[in-house]
Amino acid sequence: FANERTFLVWSSLCTQLGSITIAVLAIGSHRPSMLRVGVMLGALTTVFFLYALAIFHARAYGLRIRSTEAPYDDRFGPTMLAGIMLVALSVNAYTSMCDAPGAAMMLLPGAGGGGGAPPQ
Repeated sequence: FANERTFLVWSSLCTQLGSITIAVLAIGSHRPSMLRVGVMLGALTTVFFLYALAIFHARAYGLRIRSTEAPYDDRFGPTMLAGIMLVALSVNAYTSMCDAPGAAMMLLPGAGGGGGAPPQ
């Protein structure tokens, strides 16, 4: 069983998310909405890492005592990861669009978002 390799993959994912978090926090240092997104991503990264660590130790203990009842399959983790990341990326995209200059015009169809005759 590749318990260590699974933990390393989850740790690698957390490292990548942590890097994205630091980038968002650095870029959004003057925009409160981006700071909120960065803090949210940082909290999610911490939760994912703690989850991976807990699963790693539970599996290692099960392997050590040769248990057939240990949590060797993980139905909750990947689904949780995908769902939460989808929400986080959606919030990030929405926040970025709302913070852009003229965002109200871009989000409303036909509200001066390009094309058509200029107002007289």
